Amino acid sequence: MWDAEDALDRVRVIADLIVGAFFAADSDKARQAERNRRLDLVSTWLRDSGPVPVELRDLCDELRRDGEGRKGIPPFHWMTEFPEVFYGERPDPLDRDRVNRAAWMDAFVGNPPFLGETYLRDVR
Repeated sequence: MWDAEDALDRVRVIADLIVGAFFAADSDKARQAERNRRLDLVSTWLRDSGPVPVELRDLCDELRRDGEGRKGIPPFHWMTEFPEVFYGERPDPLDRDRVNRAAWMDAFVGNPPFLGETYLRDVR
């Protein structure tokens, strides 16, 4: 039986594959070739239906895994995880409930520092 999490898993896999294609190559031409290769794999999977193929899961896992001198990248897909924030047809409570296609977000709190470990210091 399918539920919302199953449907979202498919969306997350596809989004991870897109992000992973960028980090899988060093040039625009190579990245485009990788996107096309992944598009072909996803198109075949969706046409044939069924669970996510192992090859696609492996590509997603590769993105998250440390290796080859880089840290793994855990992508976060804002529009998938918080669709109510980005849905353009929702009434905006900050604009008299008009549909104005504005994102419903007042602030974004990050996890600084963004400059990396080079500028971290112990403040104990």
